[in-house]
Amino acid sequence: MSDEHDSEIEFPTIPYEDRLQLAHKIWKQGNGAISIAKAANIHGVSKSTLRDRINGAIPKAEASQNMQRLSPGEEEALASWMLLLASWGWPVRVEQLRGMACELLQAKGDTKELGIHWTEQFLKRHLILKSKFITGLEKDRVAAEDPDIIKAWFELVDYHVTKNAVEKEDIHNMDEKGVMMGASEKVKVIISKNEKRQYMTASGSREWVSLIECISVIGKAQDPWIIFKGKMHKASWMQTLQSGHIALSETGWTDNELGLAWLKNCFDPGTL
Repeated sequence: MSDEHDSEIEFPTIPYEDRLQLAHKIWKQGNGAISIAKAANIHGVSKSTLRDRINGAIPKAEASQNMQRLSPGEEEALASWMLLLASWGWPVRVEQLRGMACELLQAKGDTKELGIHWTEQFLKRHLILKSKFITGLEKDRVAAEDPDIIKAWFELVDYHVTKNAVEKEDIHNMDEKGVMMGASEKVKVIISKNEKRQYMTASGSREWVSLIECISVIGKAQDPWIIFKGKMHKASWMQTLQSGHIALSETGWTDNELGLAWLKNCFDPGTL
């Protein structure tokens, strides 16, 4: 049975590197009275690894740190900064991490370009972080998210469906989707490995286009209803849209008037 295997049984709570340092210490203090093999066996470490350490080998973690462009302290500061922003709903994009690292290096006079795999290696060194593709969600909608309200809404729907014996073909799901103009639908960001949200908070100052879609429980979909911000229709819109309806508003969002128009001109004709 190997030394490493024995160490897992005898020293389950002591990190291997700590045991290696203890073995080195008692060997040194023994002044030749304790052999390398005995010191290694006492602390459950590899005899060859202990011999290498005695002969001046540098620990792997230390050697890795010496090769890092940023110091451990600088990397920890970056990791903490990204976790903080992610907790606020503003996760850092992958390219922003790389840009910040380059700025820190340049401030130290290091102008050499980072390797193509630097971000991947950074995430391996900081396991609390992970990269993920997520979508943008307007900040007012983030603030309005409340699990209790959503649960109560579904319970209310279920109550009325049961009470009124509503047929499946008469049950429809309508959703309004906002799209930020000039922004990618999904972006790759860095978040906590424990984060489960599928969105990031977006600035409310961007111009939005809204899309209303509706589909029944049995799978019958209505033509889309698209709302642009503006006062005049553009011919190019209809040339691009093969089927559906286009409406205008001052904000690019729905309002009571547009909601009623959707019911009369889109929903009713498609469900009667």
